[in-house]
Amino acid sequence: MSSSIRIFAALLSTSVFAGCISDADDFTTSNFAAAVAVGTSSAEIANSTLTQRQTGSDVNSDGDGYAYETGVQNGAGFFARAGLIPGTSVSSLPRSGSARMSGHYEAARVTGIDLNNGRLTGFARTARGSMTLTVDFDDHTLKGTSNNGILNVNGTFEGQTLEGDVVYSGIPGTLSGKIGGDEAIGIFNGKSESAIMAGGFIVAE
Repeated sequence: MSSSIRIFAALLSTSVFAGCISDADDFTTSNFAAAVAVGTSSAEIANSTLTQRQTGSDVNSDGDGYAYETGVQNGAGFFARAGLIPGTSVSSLPRSGSARMSGHYEAARVTGIDLNNGRLTGFARTARGSMTLTVDFDDHTLKGTSNNGILNVNGTFEGQTLEGDVVYSGIPGTLSGKIGGDEAIGIFNGKSESAIMAGGFIVAE
């Protein structure tokens, strides 16, 4: 399910344009960041300085989970961040076999980012959906697509450390997280020259 679209706008000072700025890609950033629990059922990106934020989180009954945000950094453009709650843990991995894990993802994105006469604009949307991923404990892979086809996960893991790639709404990104024998918790972020995104998922047997 997606929220309604709204317009983001970042007014940039003229001093920002000094130097070699050629297109809107100079004003898009995505990365992983520290998250912090808020109560027992939600989380947020720590020490955020973004405005016009889209935020979200998912936390399971054990207090493990993630947070994400997109928004405007004054004078620097659009930012997307995702992070795990400190201490997030999963069960031990089996030595072999495979499993199907189901759950939900959440994410936010800003698309159509364009720089015009000193004003940086874009279209913002959040979404949440269900997904089923297949984990192969022999090949150390976690793969699958959300039920609506908007999120594709192509992960690998060494021990319980999950990494790899995602594509969310056509925007390529980087995957990180934790995986155990019966659960995986992933976070992701990414950018293109005209879009940013961040989000996460929790899936379990």
